[in-house]
Amino acid sequence: MSIRFKYFRMLVIMKRLIKSFQIDKTETIVLTFLTVTVIWMIWSLNIYRAFLKDEGGTSGTLGDSYGVVTSFFSALGFAGLLYTILLQRKELAETRKEFQKQNVNLKRQRFETSFFSMIEIHLNNLCALDYKGKNGTRAIEQFIAIVVPRIKAYGPGEADHESRVNVYNDVLVNQFFAQMISPYLRSLAAVYEITTTSSLTKKAVKRYVRILEAYLSTIEIEFLFYHVSFGDRNELTEKELYLLEDFMSASRLYNEAFDYVRSKRDIEF
Repeated sequence: MSIRFKYFRMLVIMKRLIKSFQIDKTETIVLTFLTVTVIWMIWSLNIYRAFLKDEGGTSGTLGDSYGVVTSFFSALGFAGLLYTILLQRKELAETRKEFQKQNVNLKRQRFETSFFSMIEIHLNNLCALDYKGKNGTRAIEQFIAIVVPRIKAYGPGEADHESRVNVYNDVLVNQFFAQMISPYLRSLAAVYEITTTSSLTKKAVKRYVRILEAYLSTIEIEFLFYHVSFGDRNELTEKELYLLEDFMSASRLYNEAFDYVRSKRDIEF
């Protein structure tokens, strides 16, 4: 049996041993290093014995025989260094990705906490509405029952639109509904604002806007349509009124309410 065959057989045995145990990359490197070291020692011993048997061998020739081994170990050490650098680079990249993922999840959790807390405030403002003995959505329904007949008294022309705006705001102010409804409108605008100005993706923003829509009843959507179409600032700022307009158009609620008002309330535009 030749020396090369013995070395090859030892490498195969060590490879099988490594596969038979569940070891990590670091342990594999250590075992590989130990294997190569053992092979080198056995190879050196065999070479030394061969030269002792060979009377013509000289110490210079024996030293030259280690040149290949020295080059091999130098290359092996350099390859090990490169492998270590690449392994550390991969681990750093995976750590960075994991950190970014955790950061995104943390931001989303913080947003959701604020989002649903503000929705709860908005719902409390809805429940706090009290108009002519009606509460909550019934208060909004009562206001719509008063204002819709006055809006229907005017046609769809431009001049009539101005009349509708004046009638709507007169009822809103004179019936003292503007002061009661303003916290409700402000909280709705605030929820929409934190959603659209967050660091979420566009797809995530649309999803949370849909969630906000789901909290609105049909009567609320109808009222928002009237307020966006005919309402002045009254108790609101221009920014808050703009946010409500943008919410109605971005969420497609405006078109749905438009069709509803034309068919159910028989109002022409």
